[in-house]
Amino acid sequence: MIPDSTAASVLQSGLVPQGTRVQVFSEIYWVFLGLGTLVGAVVIGYMLYNAYKYSYQGGVDEEDRPKLGEVPTGGGKARSCSSRWV
Repeated sequence: MIPDSTAASVLQSGLVPQGTRVQVFSEIYWVFLGLGTLVGAVVIGYMLYNAYKYSYQGGVDEEDRPKLGEVPTGGGKARSCSSRWV
């Protein structure tokens, strides 16, 4: 059994929501909307930072990368799924 003093302190601390369901869900809505907006701004900012940081700076591309439309050659020794069961 929970003592009355503990129950009273939990109720007064704001841990248990007060009001109607509409008021409680309205408050939850605004909290999650704010948190979602904050997380979205951080993610978009980080994405823009990395896009700027790793953008092409000009000059000669020294790495041997495939060109657009070129089929990569080489590769590993991939086995098909059916050959594993045989």
